[in-house]
Amino acid sequence: MSALIWWLIPIAVTALVFVVVALRSKVADPRVDPMADRARMREAMERPIPRQPRDSAPR
Repeated sequence: MSALIWWLIPIAVTALVFVVVALRSKVADPRVDPMADRARMREAMERPIPRQPRDSAPR
């Protein structure tokens, strides 16, 4: 009988993990496409850095 209990514990834990993972994947809120974030970042990196004229720099 005790061997049966020792086998049921890991089986129950595994089933619980499957249920939790399944629920988390279904309840996840839709997020912004990560590729859209990358495109926005690439555009920002390609823009030139605005430079101040030399005579307006603080001394």
